[in-house]
Amino acid sequence: MAAIGEIGLTRVALALVELFAGIEPEVFTAAARDFMARAHHRTLGVPAPGTRYQPMLELLDELRRRDFTVYLASGGGTEFLRAISAELYGVPPEAVVGTLKEQEPITSVATRLGWTVISMAKDWSTVFAG
Repeated sequence: MAAIGEIGLTRVALALVELFAGIEPEVFTAAARDFMARAHHRTLGVPAPGTRYQPMLELLDELRRRDFTVYLASGGGTEFLRAISAELYGVPPEAVVGTLKEQEPITSVATRLGWTVISMAKDWSTVFAG
């Protein structure tokens, strides 16, 4: 199986859009939740939910403790994240936002509105390093 890096994330994203075109939102949500219930990390062998980044979970808890409203911003796969966000992160689906490629990035919108943005965008290569 080719790695996503070899195929290109854009091609993978477009393939997923085509794959799920015309599927009712409820069906997609059920499929995403079922996938997460069955998925295991390929090299660690643990259920996918067990690979959540613990410091991020602690940060979310601390923000809530201090009465912040927590939103998740996704650069892709927004509907998938909405399907699993409540169970994995305690964030309701309506608090998951994302953008399409042709739209202004959510971080630009947030900065313009004066919001504080916490981002790992520059650290993804570290997070997903083999």
